[in-house]
Amino acid sequence: MRDGRGVRVQGPQHPDGRAELVRWAICETGIIQAIGRGRGVNRGAENPLQIDILTNIVLPVEVDEVTTWKRLQPSLAQIMRARGAAPLSYCDMAAAYPDLFVSGDAAKMALTRENPEQTPIEKYLIGVCSGFSAINYRRRGARGPAGKLLYDAARIDPLAWLTDRIGSVVVG
Repeated sequence: MRDGRGVRVQGPQHPDGRAELVRWAICETGIIQAIGRGRGVNRGAENPLQIDILTNIVLPVEVDEVTTWKRLQPSLAQIMRARGAAPLSYCDMAAAYPDLFVSGDAAKMALTRENPEQTPIEKYLIGVCSGFSAINYRRRGARGPAGKLLYDAARIDPLAWLTDRIGSVVVG
């Protein structure tokens, strides 16, 4: 690594030395050639080149960071943020995002796991969705406290979004 530390990683290697030379020439050299296409040698401090190497292949290059694919994946709250809206009710999260949560209980368990400080859900999502607007809503005919939706006002019409994903609601 650039800072002098070493990180142990596993990479593919053929047990036969001659076959490994051929495998290496086919696999690793192609990636190294792609890195060179950025023409970093033609850059200076005013226009630096950043190269992100996303591979599980060990390369003979100096790097600033080594991570795993799993650590690069967004959290469920970040996925909702990227999609533009996050209901604060677990049941409504499951209704709005059936590809993320199979039920309200599953949403609660998943968000509890990704929130190690156990911050209350409203505070946690407000932190993840900073800059979002908030609106109260109630399903038509429902009793009890109103739900709240955090949404990106530049991309989401909250009434249309809620109606499409949760059903008929009253906002305000």
